[in-house]
Amino acid sequence: MHNVSVKMKDGTKHQGPLWIWRPMEGWFELAGVEPRIHLRDVESAVHLGQRVTLSLLLQDVDLLERAKSEGWTGV
Repeated sequence: MHNVSVKMKDGTKHQGPLWIWRPMEGWFELAGVEPRIHLRDVESAVHLGQRVTLSLLLQDVDLLERAKSEGWTGV
């Protein structure tokens, strides 16, 4: 697992492996971080070194953009 680096709108920061991903419901969880993180409260979230293709291309992925592409409406 690769870490996600999250900066919240209130300035707090979290880092850890992505545990649960629910963009349609507007939240996700990092392993060992309580409570769940709501996308509406996130300033930036980057999944570091995520595998994005079958050819093993690794790159950092903006989780807010990913959530929007998977149906999150920003509410």
